[in-house]
Amino acid sequence: MTGVLNVNGGNSVIRGLVINRYNNSAIAILKNGSNIIEGNFIGTDISGAISRGVSLTEGISIDTANNVVGGTTAAARNLISGIAEGVIFTTYYSDPATLNLVQGNFIGTDVTGTRQIANSHAGVSTRSAPGSPNNTIGGTTSGARNLISGNGTGVDIVYGPSAGTLVQGNFIGTDVTGTKSVANTEGIEISAPNSTTGGTSTAARNIISGNTFQGILIRDSSSTGNLVQGNFLGTDVTGTVKVANNYGVGMIFSATMNTIGGTVASARNIISGNSIAGIDVGATLRATTIQNLIQGNYIGTDVTGNGHLGNGTSAFFDTNAGIVIPANATADRIIQNRIAFDHGAGVRLTNPPDASDSPGLKIQITDNEIFANDGLGIDLGNAGITPNDSKDPDTGPNNLQNFPVLTSAVPPSSPKSPSDSGTGDLAVPDPIGADALTINGTLNSTPNSTFTVHWYFSADAQCTSNEAASVPLAFGKVPGVATDGSGNAAFNFPFDFPIGVTNGIINCTATDADGNTSEFSACLTVPAATPTPTPTPTPTPTPTPAVQFSAATYSTAEGIGSRAITVTRTGSTSGAFTVDYTTSDGAGLNQCSQATGQASARCDYETTLGTLRFAAGETSKEILIPIIDDSYAEGTENFSLTLSNPTGITLGSPSTATITIIDNETTTGANPIDQASVFVRIHYVDFLNREPDPSGLAFWTNEITSCGSDQACIQLKRINVSAAYFLSIEFQQTGYLVERFYKAAYGDANGTSTFGGSHQMPVPVVRLNEFLRDTQQIGQGVVVNVGNWQQQLENNKQAFALEFVQRSRFTSAYSTSMTPTGFVNQLFLNAGVTPSTTDRNAAIAEFGSATNTSDVAARGRALRDVAENSILQQQEFNRAFVLMQYLGYLRRNPNDPQDTDYTGYDFWLTKLNAFNGNFVAAEMVKAFITSDEYRHRFGP
Repeated sequence: MTGVLNVNGGNSVIRGLVINRYNNSAIAILKNGSNIIEGNFIGTDISGAISRGVSLTEGISIDTANNVVGGTTAAARNLISGIAEGVIFTTYYSDPATLNLVQGNFIGTDVTGTRQIANSHAGVSTRSAPGSPNNTIGGTTSGARNLISGNGTGVDIVYGPSAGTLVQGNFIGTDVTGTKSVANTEGIEISAPNSTTGGTSTAARNIISGNTFQGILIRDSSSTGNLVQGNFLGTDVTGTVKVANNYGVGMIFSATMNTIGGTVASARNIISGNSIAGIDVGATLRATTIQNLIQGNYIGTDVTGNGHLGNGTSAFFDTNAGIVIPANATADRIIQNRIAFDHGAGVRLTNPPDASDSPGLKIQITDNEIFANDGLGIDLGNAGITPNDSKDPDTGPNNLQNFPVLTSAVPPSSPKSPSDSGTGDLAVPDPIGADALTINGTLNSTPNSTFTVHWYFSADAQCTSNEAASVPLAFGKVPGVATDGSGNAAFNFPFDFPIGVTNGIINCTATDADGNTSEFSACLTVPAATPTPTPTPTPTPTPTPAVQFSAATYSTAEGIGSRAITVTRTGSTSGAFTVDYTTSDGAGLNQCSQATGQASARCDYETTLGTLRFAAGETSKEILIPIIDDSYAEGTENFSLTLSNPTGITLGSPSTATITIIDNETTTGANPIDQASVFVRIHYVDFLNREPDPSGLAFWTNEITSCGSDQACIQLKRINVSAAYFLSIEFQQTGYLVERFYKAAYGDANGTSTFGGSHQMPVPVVRLNEFLRDTQQIGQGVVVNVGNWQQQLENNKQAFALEFVQRSRFTSAYSTSMTPTGFVNQLFLNAGVTPSTTDRNAAIAEFGSATNTSDVAARGRALRDVAENSILQQQEFNRAFVLMQYLGYLRRNPNDPQDTDYTGYDFWLTKLNAFNGNFVAAEMVKAFITSDEYRHRFGP
C-alpha cells in the first residue's frame, strides 16, 4: 500500500502536516523503522473540525518496527479521523510491524475530542494478514492516553501472529472527558492470542464505555491467553456513572483460556451499567467457548462495590444479566466476583436458542458475592427457580444440577473445629467456638457421585427468590458430598457468626465433579446468637511513622492461587523506606501428609521473602504468597509472615501476621500433580516465583494434554515441559544469574560425597533461602513478552547488583582498598574462568581511572560483568541444572534431609556430564518429577 508520503529510510520525523482527500494511505512506513509521526491532521481540514477524508483509505500504515505514532504532549498528538483505518499495521514487506507505539492521539473524533468524525472500519488495526505482534496502544505514562472513539471498531486486534498487543490507559468509546459516549461500534475486538488490555495499575486502566455493541469482543479459536484487567467497562472515568455499552465483554466462537480479572484487587474490572449484560459467554450457532476465567471483578456495582450500576434494563428480557451464557460454552469458571444490582439474573445460563446448539455446561460458579439482583442469583434453563428432580436425570444448562436443601441450624453439644470457611470483606472468619451452630443439609442428585456444596451467609432477615439482599459476610464449602445409590447425601458444617453480626440467612449451591454449579438453594434463617458487649474504644494518639500488616490474621482458601497480604504505613508518608519480609516454616521436616496445624513451605505454600520498597507518598503494598492446593485432608493449617529490618521507619504492630489455610478436603484424594494444569502452575511458582500468565498456562498445559491418553507421550511431554522452565529466558536471566553471582563472588563450597568412594568435591555455594530471596528480587514484575519486560529486568539486575555488593558478607571479602585489577582478577578466579583480555579489561574499566574499588556502583557492574560472562554461563550450566533439581523440585538443599551429604548431587552431575547435558538421556528430570519426595509434596 503506497501513501501520499512513503517512508523508506527510517529514523525520520513526520510532523505538522495536514493530509486529506487522498487515496490509499496518507503516510506509509514501508521500509526501515524508528520513525516518529506526530502533530499531524489526517482526514480532516486544517481546523480539525470537518471531515475531508475519503472512504476506503488509511491514515497511517506501518510495515516496520519501533515507530512512534503521537507522543505524550498535546503538540505531538495526531488527529486521525474521517477515513477507513486510522492506524493499521501491515504486512506487505518482510519486516514485521512490531514494537510500535501509538500514544496520545485522537482517533475518530474532532480536534476537541467531543464529536465524532468516524473512521469507518477501525481506529487502530492489525487487520493485515498474517498479523503484527507486540505493539502498544496507549501506555501508563502521563499523556500516553489515546482517545479512540467514533470508529467502526476502536481497536481491532486480529490474526494469530498479532500476539502480545498491549492496550493501556486509553479512552475507547467516550469523549475526551471520559464522561460521555462517542460510540465505536465495537470498543475492542480481539481475534489473536496473548494480548493485555489494561493492567494492575491505575495508569493502565482503559475506560471502554459508550460503545454500540461490546466494549471488548474476544472471538475465534486464535483468541487464547488474552488478559483483561483493571478496566472500567460501561462506566465513566470515575467508575460511578453509567456510560453503557450493550455488553461489557463478549467471548464467543471458540475463544479459549482467556482471563477477565485476576486474583488481586488491582486486577479487578468494573463491568457495570451496560444495556444488556456485563459479560456474554458463548453464542448460538457458533463453536464452543472453552475454559475462560472470570475472576475478581465487580459486575453491576460502582467502583466502591456498593453503588448500584446494574447491567441490563429489565429482568423481563431473558439475556439481561450480570453474566449471560446463551449457548456453546464449556468449562468456563466464574469465581470470586461481586455480582450485584443487575436488572436480571446475576448469572444466567439460558436454554440454547437453536436445536443445534449445546447449552452452557461445566460452568463453575463458586466463591462469588452474588446478591440483590433483580432476577435469580444463578438461573439455569427456563427463567425462574428450576425445581429439583429425583436423581437429577434432566439435561440443559449445567445439566440443570439440583441444588441442596438446608434443613436446620442446631446448637452444638461440644466445641467444633474451624470450618472450611472464609469471609468476604473481613480479614478472617470469626473463630469457630463452643457456641457455634451446626448447619445440616441434604442433596439429591446423580447417584454414586461426589459434589461440593458452597455456602454463603448474609445478615438479612430473609431472602427473595433464594437470593440474599446484601453482600455475603462469610462463606465456605463442604467438599466430598457423596450420594448413595438413590442419589441422596447428607452434609453438615459448623458456622459461627462474623464479629458484630447476630443473625442472618445462609444459602448454598452444589457443584459436581465436572464443574456444573446449581442454582442457589432456598435460604435457611440462622437464629440470633447471644450478643457480646462491645467495649468502649480507647482514644488513639496520632501515630508516628510506622510500617505494619493491615491485620494480625488472614485466612485463605487452599485453592486461591496466591494470597495477597497487605502492608501499610501510618503517620507521615513523606519519606521513602524499606522493610524486609519473610515467611516461616513451622512444619520443619514433617511429612506433607501430617496434620499438625502447621503449614509447610514445601507442601502448603511457597517460601516468600524479600524487601518492600515504599516511595514517598505510597501508603500500602501487597506481598503475594503462592498457596499449594494439595489433596491431603490435613485440616486448617497456619504459618506466619514477619516484617523486619526497617530502614527509614519504625516497625508498627502487627509486624507478624498469621495466615490460616482452610483445607478443601475432608478425605485425602488423588495426587493433583498428575493434572496437567496443576503440574504447569507449580512449575511457575517453583521456578519463576509467580503465578502463570494465562497464555503461558494455556500453552504449556496444551503441550501435555495434546497427547490425549498416550501415556508415553505424556511422560515425555512432562519431562520436556518441566525442563523448559530451567531453560527459559526468564529463569536463565533470574535464578541462574543469581547462582552465578554467588559463584563469582564466593567461589565454591566443599561437599562430601560417597559416590565412587568417599571424597570432597566443589559444590555451589548458594543456599536455598539465599537463592529464593535473590531470585524473587531480580524477577519482580518480570513476565517475558509481557509489557516492557526487558527494561524491568534490566532495572532489577542493576538494583540487585548494587545491593549485593553492599552486603556485609561481600564487603568483608573484598576490601575497598583493593585495586580494580585485583578485584576483577579475584572474581574471575572464584568463577573458575580464564577471561579474554577484552572481557577482563571491560570489567576493570567499570572503575574508570580509580586506583581503589570504593565505588560501590562500579563494584556491582564489575561483579555483574563476571557473572554474565559467556564462559562462566557455559561452564556452570550443568552444575546449576542439577542444583535446581533440589532447590526447585524438592525445595531443599542437596545435603538437607532426606540426604545427609552431596552423594545424590554428585551422582546426577556425573550422569548429566556423561550424557553431555542431555537431561532426557540422563533421565535426570524424569527421576526427580516422578520421585516420591516430589510427588508427596502434593498428595499420596
